[in-house]
Amino acid sequence: MLVVGSLIVSVAAQALSLPLVLSTFGSVSLLNPFVNLVAILLTGLVVPLGFLSGVVGLVALPLSRLINIVTNGLTGLLIQVAEWGAALPSLPWGEIEPLGYLYYAVGVTALVLVVRGLLRPWRGLLVLSVAILCSMLSAPSERPPEIVYLDVGQGDSALIRLPGRVEILVDGGGTPFSDFDIGARTVVPALRALGVDELELVIATHADTDHMEGLVSVLEQMPVQQLVVGIPNPDNPLYTRLQATAEARNVPIVPVLRGQSLSIGAARLDILHPANRSFEDENENSVAFVLNYQNVPKALFLGDLSTEIEKSLAFPNLDIVMAGHHGSRYSSSPELIAATTPAYAIFSYGRNNYGHPNREVVARFEAAGATIYETFRHGAVRLPLD
Repeated sequence: MLVVGSLIVSVAAQALSLPLVLSTFGSVSLLNPFVNLVAILLTGLVVPLGFLSGVVGLVALPLSRLINIVTNGLTGLLIQVAEWGAALPSLPWGEIEPLGYLYYAVGVTALVLVVRGLLRPWRGLLVLSVAILCSMLSAPSERPPEIVYLDVGQGDSALIRLPGRVEILVDGGGTPFSDFDIGARTVVPALRALGVDELELVIATHADTDHMEGLVSVLEQMPVQQLVVGIPNPDNPLYTRLQATAEARNVPIVPVLRGQSLSIGAARLDILHPANRSFEDENENSVAFVLNYQNVPKALFLGDLSTEIEKSLAFPNLDIVMAGHHGSRYSSSPELIAATTPAYAIFSYGRNNYGHPNREVVARFEAAGATIYETFRHGAVRLPLD
């Protein structure tokens, strides 16, 4: 009876918090109640043993240490259960509008009233069915095409969303000199919250940590059809790690060079760089491309290219420019801005000591009439392609 009661409590608690969990984390584990049941049983042992150890330690420290051996073992098992639970199958979900919370509350309330005998079962089922139907009818049939520039701190990551649920991820951020996995902790949850269930294309612009590192977790945790890279760099540990992950997940790796085009859905990616040579500076090997939507140039992605490389490229007039190298003074030349005349300029950066973004570069875009968005100041930026 204790086990059944604990399971009922776990299911009830999850039922009440389900919309909040789905909207916040973008998914929910299908076996959460059973994982919680095991966790509750272990916690019921760990807490009193920890309290007992503290009390006994006041009078007999050796005995307290013996109790702690058991407590530490149970705590380790509790952590392992949490890790196992996180690896279990989960239901992906997207954003939930306020109206969605209302529909859910109406449906759950009807079920509670049926259980308590205050509403006839057929009426409760009718209310629940109407709530589900209204939720389905109010959901947008097609998301508008857009680019979402994710806030990944001092790094780059952008999601291109096209009609027909076609989605392209450009870079995945990263945290140099840190063990924080921004791919698993920020990018993947953001993708799930946006309702992304599969990525048709992932583009790794170059093998710098703040661009490529997060893509490892993206490939591990989400279905990906293709991985696009520039010139392969088997001598770079980060590149080889991403390559190994792609091979383990059976994701084809597609190298691209200047002059190539990739057509996907209603979009075409015109590759501007790299050329058929490798530079010692990894930044100069960045994949740069123009995003064309319905055959109209819309957005420019530059990776970390410098003005020296920019001089060798031809840029069309377009709407959006993601400033090269996080707004470095060595990127986004006056010639580039004059050629593209963008309506919007995006600066993706975090707290840093590099001087990003350079104020002269920001002023250069502003003087050209571009509206400025900075992920450090504004968070994630969403711009429509229509």
